[in-house]
Amino acid sequence: MRRWGMFLLFTVFLAACGDSDNPVAPDADLVGTWDFDSSDVIDILASVSAGFLSATGADQDEIDAFIDEFRADFGDGSDFSPILTIRFRANGSFENDQGDRGTWRVEGDISILVVDGDESRSKYSVDGDDLTLVFTDELWLASLRENDAFTEQNEALFSEMFDEDTNISFFFKRR
Repeated sequence: MRRWGMFLLFTVFLAACGDSDNPVAPDADLVGTWDFDSSDVIDILASVSAGFLSATGADQDEIDAFIDEFRADFGDGSDFSPILTIRFRANGSFENDQGDRGTWRVEGDISILVVDGDESRSKYSVDGDDLTLVFTDELWLASLRENDAFTEQNEALFSEMFDEDTNISFFFKRR
């Protein structure tokens, strides 16, 4: 169940809706097979949760206990940690081990994955065998707004939880 939850969370990040008619323009640095290494999403969610608990009057011991349990349930090594491999091909196609297939391209420092007409955008950087995908609050919120299930209530909660300086990063290693 937890693995499914992380897949859904990761899908939210990588499967935002939006059509694109732009031709595929891949970046040769991305071509290859990339294995998920880590993410700071658990740290960010733990920090946001601690802030909410503090605002509701929880004492530091209660906050620490909650964060310890949260990290144990959802941190690295748990069933909630994603196991994801992405293969970017030079012809502009990609696939991952979750069964998603589509096309990819870059526009400046933004990578764009397209699956069934739906786009996912993230900032990216490649440093040798390290790939970083960064979802800024602006890119993340814009992607979420395109999802039919995302409501004004969700947006209010998102805006309350994350500020304009919140960036969520996913780190990959080249195989």
